[in-house]
Amino acid sequence: MNQELKQLVLRLAQRQADCGGVGPDKYSAAPCYHPMADAKYLSSLGTLRDAGLISESRYKQFLAPAIERLRRSNLSGDNDKACWGLGFAYKQTSATEPFLITTSLVVRGLLDNNCELTRDLCGEGLNWLNTYPQRGLPGESPDFPAPADNLRLPTFSPNTAIVVNNVVAYWAAVLSDANREGWDIDESQIGAATDYILSQYRCPVGWTYRITSPRIDLLHTGYILNALGSLQPLRTVEDIAMKALAFFRCGTRMIDKLDLMSKTEALEICQRSSQATALPVGDSWLVRYDASARLWSYGETLTLLCRLAKDGLHQGYWAKWARRLGNDLISQCDCANPQVFEEIDYPRDAMHLLDGMGSLWALLREENTDHSGRPAR
Repeated sequence: MNQELKQLVLRLAQRQADCGGVGPDKYSAAPCYHPMADAKYLSSLGTLRDAGLISESRYKQFLAPAIERLRRSNLSGDNDKACWGLGFAYKQTSATEPFLITTSLVVRGLLDNNCELTRDLCGEGLNWLNTYPQRGLPGESPDFPAPADNLRLPTFSPNTAIVVNNVVAYWAAVLSDANREGWDIDESQIGAATDYILSQYRCPVGWTYRITSPRIDLLHTGYILNALGSLQPLRTVEDIAMKALAFFRCGTRMIDKLDLMSKTEALEICQRSSQATALPVGDSWLVRYDASARLWSYGETLTLLCRLAKDGLHQGYWAKWARRLGNDLISQCDCANPQVFEEIDYPRDAMHLLDGMGSLWALLREENTDHSGRPAR
């Protein structure tokens, strides 16, 4: 698999460099620049350089233009702050609306490349995240119709007053990591956000998208679990991941979405859809949809599996799953699979895949290297 993996990783990295992050998207057919794609690209570049797949000179050739693209697309009007949006209009927001998740992902990528090229922009992004307005809940968000002990949390975007679980988790994780690396961060908001995310865990399935939503999807489950790896002991995260990810497994593949609801609602959906099946989970019912995971969902999941394979308690279990998933994805990317063939042309999807595949390359390289740092024989 190593040669095929190497070829795919380098092809994806070169493609992002060539297209400059511009392309179509599932949510916007018109090609545009996607800051989120460059965010994942940055995280991948740090991994690939550290794993020896690209040289220092090539690393800088890839990195510098991406930093310049992100600087040009900064939506903040303040000289000492930086924030990014989706690059296209989404629901009621315009293409110039900054989003908390996009900015958190970009800053995560900048933190993963701690060097002279990234430091100024990283600081500006952290200034925006660290001072992002926190809404008093309830009253300012429809997600909290009842008193919530004066809880204050960041919302989806400045003009979208909803609290989204994966967004809160990722924002808190980036601030926590930055704090550990010596940046000046308000630590008090990290703890409150972490406590909130843990309180929203619907054992054993995971997290719904919002407190008012039944939807649990693979991409955002990966975001939350990867974020919690920066906020909680990894063994705590590992136990949750083992339970939550099991509901998405379907033979050798993974499905993309679940709904957690009442028995009546679940059975009604199953009557209407031949792709839905329902099973009881605690006091609720879970609807599983027989739709394969999207490419970016697979990429984020693979990143998580590799992290657990490196530092978790059950490393062999996660490593085997990561290798198997990587093999399957390589096979799909090399054949005319209609879904993968389309999504790999979407910069955001492709760069999530690159992040996962780059993590797999780093894992395999570490497995094949002895403790002296020499390749194992």
